[in-house]
Amino acid sequence: MEIRDFLIRVKVGTNLGIKKQYQIYQEIRKSPELSIAEWIGTTKLIKESQKDELTATLQSEQLTHEIQINEQSGGILTILDEMYPKLLREIY
Repeated sequence: MEIRDFLIRVKVGTNLGIKKQYQIYQEIRKSPELSIAEWIGTTKLIKESQKDELTATLQSEQLTHEIQINEQSGGILTILDEMYPKLLREIY
């Protein structure tokens, strides 16, 4: 899975805080070849008791549909996008 898509799924599909999202971004940059399930299975950033539910949520068709609606409505900008403000890359 592409890192950008993964970041969007974490942002739109979870209630994880911005600091946790940034930690996830830092970690997945090191292993972009991992699938969602593989990353969740190996990370220490997510509690064991939450891993199955998070995997199901991030891979759900409902989330895919919600992301498509967001992209059609106004687009989605991530830290990986060229238009993302440089100073925002410096903070969580």
